[in-house]
Amino acid sequence: MGASGSGKTTLMKLLLRFYDPWHGEIRLGDKPFTALHHASWRERCGVVMQNGMIFNGTIADNISLGQEKNEEMILQAAKIANIDEFIETLAKGYMTEVGNEGVSLSTGQTQRLPLRVQSIKSIVSISG
Repeated sequence: MGASGSGKTTLMKLLLRFYDPWHGEIRLGDKPFTALHHASWRERCGVVMQNGMIFNGTIADNISLGQEKNEEMILQAAKIANIDEFIETLAKGYMTEVGNEGVSLSTGQTQRLPLRVQSIKSIVSISG
C-alpha cells in the first residue's frame, strides 16, 4: 500500500523483470536480477491486486482455481490468506457458494480470497 504515484506498480514491474532499471541494479542476495531467467523467476512470484475477482462457485472452487482440488492445500491456502476462521463460521464452510449467486463477502474478505492462488503456488513450490 502506498500513496498514488509512489511507484508501487513500477516496483512490481521491476521485481517481475518486465523491464530493468535505468540506473543502479536490483540484487537478490549476491546475484544481480539480470542474471536470473525471467520466466523461472516469475513462476516463483505472485501479485495480488487490491480488487480481486470472486467467481461464481464455492469458496473451495475459488481457492483452488486452476489447480487440482486438494483439501490440505485449500486449508493451508485459506490459513495463509487469513480467511480460514471466517470460512469455518459459515454453515457450509468451504462449500459455501459465493459470487453473483452466493454469499456476499466483505471488501476485506474479497481482497483476501485472491491470495488463494498465490498461497497454493507457494505450497506447491515448497512441497514439490
